Amino acid sequence: MTRVARPNLGRTMVAALAPATRSVAWAPFGACAAAALAVVVVARSAGFGSPHVVAVVAAGVLAGGAALALDDPADVLLAPVPVSVRRRLALRLVAVVAACGLVWWGVDVGLGHGVGVRPEALAALIATGVGVTTIVGRARPDLAADAGAAVVLAWAIVPATVDLGALAGLGTAWTTRPAAVTVAAVAGIALGGHRR
Repeated sequence: MTRVARPNLGRTMVAALAPATRSVAWAPFGACAAAALAVVVVARSAGFGSPHVVAVVAAGVLAGGAALALDDPADVLLAPVPVSVRRRLALRLVAVVAACGLVWWGVDVGLGHGVGVRPEALAALIATGVGVTTIVGRARPDLAADAGAAVVLAWAIVPATVDLGALAGLGTAWTTRPAAVTVAAVAGIALGGHRR
């Protein structure tokens, strides 16, 4: 029996990280990251807004930027090719999550360490954006990133600025139950990734 040499997946993924990082939509992410930091600077200098509300708005804007950064312009081009959508997404996520961590550190420093939104809540919100992006991408790849960004922006900002009454618990679930939200988002990512 002849043994077939298989490529080393780890080396392949590491080699693909640089091209995947170049394929990230950095302009919308950068605009959202700058807006998240600007929200903190303006709120702090003007002295308005509770630190928690400011952090929630900044988290929503940053998570929206993360979803927009995952827009894959090669999706349509690579549709007939057996290229793993999950691998492209995973590689772009590595770069985007690292960038989100740096921006969130700036938000945390700007608000005062430990004030506002916990990192796991931000991770839950980002995972939700990725989940929505992945699910919508099955049917409409051209709208997927916009849908992910819209959902996380609305989920973060609306409950922080509008009284939702009986739905308040749902509106703040990403901050109060981040583990459950992350599990649901990962399930969405797993389901959404099955299109090829």
